[in-house]
Order: sequence, then structure tokens, then C-alpha cells
Amino acid sequence: IAALLELGAGFNPEFTGRDNILLNAAILGYPREKIENKIDKVIEFSELEDFIDQPIKTYSSGMYARLAFSVAIHVEPEILIVDEALAVGDARFVAKCMRRINEIRDSGATIIFVSHDISSIRTLCDRVLWLDKGKMIDIGEVFPITSKYMEYMFKEDEDIETVANPNPPQDVMEKVEKGLDDRPSSHWGSNIGIIKYAAIQDSTGTKTDLVSWGQDVRVKVRYQLTESISTQDLVIAFSIKDLKGNDILVATHRNELKDDTKLQERSIEFSFRNYLAPGRYLLVATVEKRNNTD
Repeated sequence: IAALLELGAGFNPEFTGRDNILLNAAILGYPREKIENKIDKVIEFSELEDFIDQPIKTYSSGMYARLAFSVAIHVEPEILIVDEALAVGDARFVAKCMRRINEIRDSGATIIFVSHDISSIRTLCDRVLWLDKGKMIDIGEVFPITSKYMEYMFKEDEDIETVANPNPPQDVMEKVEKGLDDRPSSHWGSNIGIIKYAAIQDSTGTKTDLVSWGQDVRVKVRYQLTESISTQDLVIAFSIKDLKGNDILVATHRNELKDDTKLQERSIEFSFRNYLAPGRYLLVATVEKRNNTD
């Protein structure tokens, strides 16, 4: 088992980086002769060659993370525990670490990755456990649970219980989900419930999850405004996102509505030809207020 729990864990600040590689490997139970054979690779991966013989009390937090991660991945762990240790350091080194974690995972090792970074969790993990103040909120597939977590983060305080409670009152769920797609979804914003339906459809108007390359696609959004919402500068939009949350395709429709008809349920359809690369994508539909300069 190799663990990256916090910066400096298992290090002696008075020792040099080289000495701490030996110390940290010993704490992890890795034989001295094996780590001595790998020490050059550890130093090379950490990119700390110019500083490796200096006391690590002179290191920055990013240098700590580089050294600790490099040791952890070179002791060939069967179980690797990473707790927010990659939150520091430059983007290039973090990407390098992610590639190495994927290699460790593909080799058959178990990885426990603790983080608030949803994109990293969706990239690395096969299963998710959501904890809040030491209590389990939910456990299961990555995509639906991280979506619920993101909804939780954008909720007002008085609405948080609706999302966090895995068994909310039935009337609450009916209010939120009435008419919506029955697949995993999340809802956030200042006026939840405006969007009644959002789905991908084929050219015949049939809702579908699987779209072939080059196929004509429709996105249908059905919504109903409330009395308190002004129709001025109202925009209905959708985006297709990858699993990291990056926008791949975005379209908007500026809908001109009169106040005397705005309470009627309305539908908007977008159409496009599918030239997305093979993979899984997320549909996001929104009703937004934008001024004419946006």
C-alpha cells in the first residue's frame, strides 16, 4: 500500500530529498536495495535533479508533492491512496501524474482517489463514494453521483437537503422530476423546474441514447416560465459536454415572448449532424438571461 495523504507525510524536513526518498520508501515497507536501484528513476520523474541534495525544508509545496508522488508510484503499490495530493503543482506535472496513475490502474492495482475535482474523478474512477461530514450520501456509478454532487454544490442552503438526502420526500422528487427524462440528471439554478423535458432525438423524433456518426440529430427542450420571470433577453440554450465538463457543441435561441403568453408550456428544437468523436457525452439544457451584448 502506498499513500499520499498530505504534503510532507513520512518526510524529515532536515534530510535531503535523496535521503527522504530512502526514508519514505522504508516507511512504505519497500526494501532498501530495491529503492536504491530505482532512485535515479524516482528523481528523474520528480524533475528535482537540481535540488535533490538540499534539505527538503527548503522545498515549496509543489516540490514536496513531486517527490512524494514519485516515491509512491515507484514502490509498485497494489493499493495506491491519493488524497488531494495533486492539488498543488503545475498543470504539466499533474497531467504527467494522471497518466502514471492510469498506468498503475491498468496494471491491475487498486486506486482510492480522494478529491473534490469532478473532472479528475470522472477521468480516473470506475466507482464513487460521496461522503459528507463522515457520512455516506451515495455510492455507485461515477456519472450520476458526480452530477448530484455538482447539483448539491450549486444549491441554496435551504434546498441542500433535497439533493443530499438519498431518500427525499416523495412530493419533493415529484416536483423536481415531473415530466423529466428518467435517466440520470441534475438540476441547478435560481428557478429549478422551468425545464420540463430535455432529450436527444433522432430524425423521427424518437428519444435516443445512441447516435451514429453522421446521423441527423435533434435536441428538444420543453419549458414553462413562471410569473416572476421577465421575458426580456431570455435565451434557451443547450450544450453537449464531454465527461470532463468541456463544451463540445453549444447553441442558443433567443425567444421573443409576450408577457400574456409566457406562462404557456413551450418547446424549442435544435438540429445538427453528429460529427462527434466516439464516446460518452452529457446534454445540458438551460434557460438564461443574457443582454444583447453577450
